[in-house]
Formats: sequence, structure tokens, C-alpha cells
Amino acid sequence: MPNEELLVDFMNSWIKKIKQDKKKEGCFEWRGWYLFPEHGNLNKEKLVELKKICEALFMLSGSNKVIRIDNSQAGLAKVAEVISHANVTYAHKYDIQTKRAWLVRQQLNYLEKLRLILQVKPGLYQVKQLGENFVELEKDKLQKFYTQRIEDIGWVWGNIKYVSFLKKLLLLLPDRKITEKEFSYFVSHSHYNEELLYILELILKFRSTKNKDKFIQKQDKRIKKEILTYRTPHAHSHYLSKTRSLMKDLGYCLNFEAKKIDNKMHLTLSFAS
Repeated sequence: MPNEELLVDFMNSWIKKIKQDKKKEGCFEWRGWYLFPEHGNLNKEKLVELKKICEALFMLSGSNKVIRIDNSQAGLAKVAEVISHANVTYAHKYDIQTKRAWLVRQQLNYLEKLRLILQVKPGLYQVKQLGENFVELEKDKLQKFYTQRIEDIGWVWGNIKYVSFLKKLLLLLPDRKITEKEFSYFVSHSHYNEELLYILELILKFRSTKNKDKFIQKQDKRIKKEILTYRTPHAHSHYLSKTRSLMKDLGYCLNFEAKKIDNKMHLTLSFAS
């Protein structure tokens, strides 16, 4: 079955990287595109929260425009001020060290990835000019700003820019839609713009595969086996959740829509741009 062989060959190109030492460069290549942390998808509510945090960082920074967010006494005091200023609340009662960890993981990581703040040294953050612009935005401008920011974000190597690559790919697909399996198996493991037509070919061949359910079952089984053999017990479910999360994050971009169909994520181009 030539079609299946082509699909499996491509999948093998990233599955074999699962066993690589995590300290080596490119060790997370098998995970596909990695856009944002796990804690909360990017949407209007999340962006409003990030805007408040960014404003707090800017207003509470010193004359050198740097703010300390670490486990020192001064750093933890700033953490408390930032959380209070941004009116962030938690479902449980945490000590200030844990709140600092949550602040870094849930908000500062997003702001860094969007290139709105810069960690100049471990624990020392600076709001960039783009961050200042972000703070000044009205709520109805946030989605456009978010789209513009991640249009500039790409793979750590190669020349893929997520949004522009997806737009081109979706425009070439007859239904302008990518399923969760297509995204997980092929799309998110592309690295170069020059692969666009190849990824399109893979998706079309995947869709025309006979006994597709059986093919999916077989591939999912071997992917899970490889991940559980070489990674932590939760790595497989984490990989699946990251795929869905990334599709949701991309779905919040203007012109994209992410929704569940039969309990699986689908990413659609809502109109050409």
C-alpha cells in the first residue's frame, strides 16, 4: 500500500526522535509545534488577564524598568504586589512561593513567548515596547494584536511561521479544515515552508487511506508505546493534550476557528485572507 508507506515514512521521521536524550538539541522535535504553556488557552479572557499582569509589571518596575520576580524577599514582595494589582485569584490557598511559581508558569511564560516582556537575567523581567503597546489596547483590539504577535512566532529551527503556513495549507484543502489526527501526525511536525505541498499530499493520501480507522489505531498504538518506553508515564497524554491546546490557541487567531466534532478538535479557515 504505497499511500500508507509514504505516511508511515513521514511519521517515522519524528517518532524515532522520541528516544533521543532530552538534553540534546531538538529533543522535543517529536512533540511538534510548541506554542504556549499548558495553563489555559489563549482567548479573550486570558488576554485580558495577561494585559493586567503586563500592566502590573510595568507600573511596579523600578526606574531601570526592571522588576524582580524570584524567591528572594524583595522578589516575593513584588509577586504579591503584581497579583494584587492584576486582581488574580486562586481556587485554593497557596503560599507566596507557590504563587510566584504559578505567576511564572501561567502568565510570564505567555508574555515572554508573545515577546511582550524580556527576562534580562534569571528572575529579572522587563516590559518591552510591544508590552507597553499591549497594555494600552482596548479589549476589542486584543484578538487582532494576538494574531499579529503569533504570526511572527515560528519553529525554533527551520522557517515555519505557524499562522501563515496554516493559512496557505487550509486554502489548498478542499474543505479548508484540518482534523486533530492530521494535525498531530503531519502538520505540526513540519519544519520548513518548502514542505507545504508535501504536507498537503500527506493529508490527502491520509484521507483516501482504506481502513483509515484501523490505520489510526495501529499508529496511535505504536506512538504510545514509543513514548511510554522512552518518556514519563504522563508524556503520551501530555502530547495529545498539547496538540488539542495548540489547535485551540491557533483557533483564536483571526480567520481561524477551532471546534470539537465527535470529541476531536478541528481547525478551520473561516474565510480567506
